Amino acid sequence: MEFLIGGLAATSAGVLTNPLEVVKHHMEMTKKSQLNNKYGAFFHTGLQVAKQDGLKSLQKGLSPALGAYLVSYGMKLGTYQLGHSRGLTTNSEGNVVIPKSILTSCTGGLLGQYLSNPFYLLKYEHEKDTMQYNAQNLTDRKSPGYMETISRIYRENGIRGFFRGATASLPRAFIGTSQLTSFAVAKESLNKFETFKSNPLFATTLASAVAGLVLSMAMTPFDLVLTKMYKQAIGSTSKGQSYTGYLDCMKKIYLQKGMKPFYRGMGPLYLKLGPHTLLCLVFWEELKGIYDYSSEKTNINSNDNASLGIFYEKMGFLTIRENPTECFNEDFDNNYCSHNVYWE
Repeated sequence: MEFLIGGLAATSAGVLTNPLEVVKHHMEMTKKSQLNNKYGAFFHTGLQVAKQDGLKSLQKGLSPALGAYLVSYGMKLGTYQLGHSRGLTTNSEGNVVIPKSILTSCTGGLLGQYLSNPFYLLKYEHEKDTMQYNAQNLTDRKSPGYMETISRIYRENGIRGFFRGATASLPRAFIGTSQLTSFAVAKESLNKFETFKSNPLFATTLASAVAGLVLSMAMTPFDLVLTKMYKQAIGSTSKGQSYTGYLDCMKKIYLQKGMKPFYRGMGPLYLKLGPHTLLCLVFWEELKGIYDYSSEKTNINSNDNASLGIFYEKMGFLTIRENPTECFNEDFDNNYCSHNVYWE
């Protein structure tokens, strides 16, 4: 269930943030001179894309993206939650230990990234097929669908073709472990203050924003290299023609233009990763709370106000105090108040 909860949180966030990924991709694939004149900025790019291709175009690539989120985040968040519940990310006092947190996150992150590679590859290859179709200006047939792209990949390279670039994505996945570790550390630090401790949702939201910023700063160079690895032409030996491997790609980028290209597009990347990280981790925490409560086999009904109060406390709307001074609802019975559950 931990894996399903993680995947559901990520896909829910993915539906809302996919338009940001589409705009980011347009900016990455547009030359700087064209970007200044034609698009100008991130939001202007989005307006131009919607104007030229319709609002539906802002959800291009949604299907493979959701598949990738379901697998990669399902594994990463699910593994982390299992490890955390068994004390593999904390010390004896329950505090987050950064090396242990990184190791746990890395285990699920690397496996999830590798298994989800076919979805990421399908997304890029389908975009390539669509661009070729548009360039040829064909009107006698429909634009290629995902099944056509899948058939082409299998026909050209077999099952192995779906895992092209999988190893190149692993360094990126390793850096992605900064997301959960920074989130856990930030949330733990915030909960030391009563303001955040009594408002779990606020603490989760702020910690998620911090995690998104850290992730974007760490991910930008690796995201650029991975995009170039996916986009390179493929030779007869099923290997890339431009780069022999991940390190070769990084080396050529550095020799041609130095370090600057590695952080080009960091702003657009944060506008995509930041909101997705925030929404994903907030959804994750809330879904975990709902599942944890339901698994306690406590019946919630209108006659059991104590159980209802405990549920709200888990969701961040109530707090339990040792010496309550005021009951939040005078209509609640004495049984509820005796449990010291009061409106915050």
